[in-house]
Amino acid sequence: MTPEQRAWVRSPRGQMSLLGAVFVGSVLFSIACVLARGAFFETYVYEKHAPVGAHLATLTPEQLAVLPEADRKALYGQRIDTGAGVEPSVLAPPDVLHGWLRGTIVTGNPEQRREATALLPTVAGRGIDADVAETARYAHERAERLGDAEWAARARAVLDGL
Repeated sequence: MTPEQRAWVRSPRGQMSLLGAVFVGSVLFSIACVLARGAFFETYVYEKHAPVGAHLATLTPEQLAVLPEADRKALYGQRIDTGAGVEPSVLAPPDVLHGWLRGTIVTGNPEQRREATALLPTVAGRGIDADVAETARYAHERAERLGDAEWAARARAVLDGL
């Protein structure tokens, strides 16, 4: 950098120019992130669950109740990923299970979101109906925004059933 350039960069006009360039760059970067959301983030970033050990496959509901939360969450993940497995309502209290379902609806891949929405009625009628309705409304709005007709229909069915 020449002495003239160094003097210009240190001047008020140079400092404002640098600030303006950084601002324009950050706006362009923000726009690129918003445009890449559907192409990258919603496609490749989703909820992942730990594999279920063989020792967890044959447990009774009484045994499930005393499992550590990590094992119960793994069983929940198996149900969300495959659609088969332990009934989620025996894995956690309704408010905890609702939190898991909401997390999956927000961060899951399309199949996981559909399964979590279909499981919302399992926590309905347990004192958290307002929260379940809010989650179902969110799922319905997001499904319509993403153009996922099957997910929107499941969310609408949950809302109609509440």
